[in-house]
Amino acid sequence: MSTLALLSAASDVYKRQIPSRMLYGSRVSLSLGIIAVLLSVTLGVAAGLSAGYFGRVTDTVLMRFADILLSFPSLFLILIIVAVFEKLPVPRIFLIVIVLGLSSWMGIARLVRSEVQSIREREFITAAQAAGLELSLIHISEPTRPFKISYAVFCLKKKQSQQSATYSHHTIYLHQH
Repeated sequence: MSTLALLSAASDVYKRQIPSRMLYGSRVSLSLGIIAVLLSVTLGVAAGLSAGYFGRVTDTVLMRFADILLSFPSLFLILIIVAVFEKLPVPRIFLIVIVLGLSSWMGIARLVRSEVQSIREREFITAAQAAGLELSLIHISEPTRPFKISYAVFCLKKKQSQQSATYSHHTIYLHQH
């Protein structure tokens, strides 16, 4: 049997093709997941770069705040964020994206912080400082790019599963009330 025959055989009672409807529906879910990951990676990279580059008090404050947020179960943290933002006149779908973005920046922040601290101790940074060049945030942040990209791709799958669980929870809630 050909692929076309299999695709045309997979239809619902209204003769609509299920694979094409799944692809069309996943378009929205994927775009929302990408936005949530971009928010999470942006916050995490900013916090990790700041903590690793400035060190001392900035490092202590940002990483203890991230540790506090990591100590909560993610579902509990999501419920807290929803309760805080629920009164805002924002559509529910944007609230879900914001919640998913704000509840997962801590992992990338810790990764970027440790990589920045590692880069600051490498030979090329020491040689540049010995040559009289001043260390800038741009010199430190460029070698962390592979970590940022791989973490974003890895988180996208996690966001998709969290997003579908949130959608199903709202669907169950709406059907019950």
